[in-house]
Amino acid sequence: MPGASGQGGVSQGAGTFNRLTLQDAEKLKRESTLLAAVSPVTFTGTQAISAQGNWRTRVNGVSTDFQTIRDWPVSSGLFFSDSDQRAMRKVAVLGNTVAQNLYPEWILSASRSSSATYLSRSSACLRQRGSSLAARTRTT
Repeated sequence: MPGASGQGGVSQGAGTFNRLTLQDAEKLKRESTLLAAVSPVTFTGTQAISAQGNWRTRVNGVSTDFQTIRDWPVSSGLFFSDSDQRAMRKVAVLGNTVAQNLYPEWILSASRSSSATYLSRSSACLRQRGSSLAARTRTT
């Protein structure tokens, strides 16, 4: 299967083998005349923890173009910027489900004030889209 790796004769599944490099993505973005946005993606599953509890979720490492590619509107906060990316700042963009479960006070304050952010200047919460990232790669 393309994009899958194997170990000991057992397939590890689609997406377990990266065929494109970060340099490939940068070259596509720089040289393509047909692509509006390019973002490399690396991901892992993790347990996100806050004072409210924990939530099993998926963490994506992406570039700023990912918001354009997925057409993800932000309900509060700011999506991370090119400046954040160049400075390799530790920033977070939470999907609506994760934010509701781990930071309900952030969701409440954000609904009262569109400029409210709970985590930091470079943190954001995505608007609810009605499906999970695993199902349709929309929200976490």
